[in-house]
Amino acid sequence: MANYVVKVLGSTETLDTLERTIRQSEELGFVAVSVAAGTVGGKKGNLLTLLIAAPQGTVTLETIDGSGDGDQQSDRLDALAGGGAVVSYGGVYVGGTLTDVAMIRA
Repeated sequence: MANYVVKVLGSTETLDTLERTIRQSEELGFVAVSVAAGTVGGKKGNLLTLLIAAPQGTVTLETIDGSGDGDQQSDRLDALAGGGAVVSYGGVYVGGTLTDVAMIRA
């Protein structure tokens, strides 16, 4: 059975700060599984789900245009991922604004 940890990150953080926090968590022995906007205790935040395991590759966060149909979004995600893998995609608070963000592992 896998062990997971959920970490609450601020809703006003920059994309760079969120990415740095995820990378630091992975350096401590966790694997980022998803990041998504949510509400905890009545406050907006970003929920980072971490698996307790050794990470494989480096994580980057990329904003993505969420318009268009599913095929167009899929094409955008594939182009961003390059040779990597899209770990998660969805709404994340960046600087207080809900933004479509892809987490990509190289």
